[in-house]
Amino acid sequence: LQEKFRLDLDDEASVHFFQDLINDSVSALFPQMVETIHR
Repeated sequence: LQEKFRLDLDDEASVHFFQDLINDSVSALFPQMVETIHR
């Protein structure tokens, strides 16, 4: 659990880590949404 939340990072590094996770998730999800909408 601690590895997933990266409790070893300071506040600024944590923000960057989670922003990267969110960006990766959006990048993976957005093309699927567009494909579904265009069907």
